Amino acid sequence: MKTRKQVLPEQLESHRQRSEQSWQIYQLFSIKTQHSWSMTLTQPRLCSRLLADAEEILFQAAHLESRQLQYQKAAQRLADRATHAQLSEEMMKVKLLADEKHKSIGILKSSGDMLKQKVSDLSAKRDALLAELKQVEEALSQTQQEEN
Repeated sequence: MKTRKQVLPEQLESHRQRSEQSWQIYQLFSIKTQHSWSMTLTQPRLCSRLLADAEEILFQAAHLESRQLQYQKAAQRLADRATHAQLSEEMMKVKLLADEKHKSIGILKSSGDMLKQKVSDLSAKRDALLAELKQVEEALSQTQQEEN
């Protein structure tokens, strides 16, 4: 179903076409009445019908013109709403992306602390193993000296 805002431009176009048709009929009528006296009997009825059509068309056109500013404002509001909705959607996407990046940074920071702890644990273990290796080498060298 068409909304009122969609119908107004169509009505304006329809009234414009009817106005043009009435004007063409009027021009044809005036040309024929100048050249032919046989139309004198139908002339008042046709003229009154043309005037009624012209009056109706002018009234409707005036009504539409009086509503034109409201129509333009409504169209602008619709365009503004569409732009606002699009910007809001883009803003939400950017916020979600920023939240995702913030979480990733938090994970990296926390894993950095864990990695530092692991590095220090492994360094301590390495120092302990090196000390044990030294002891084993000393014990081995003593055993070899004793054998000699």
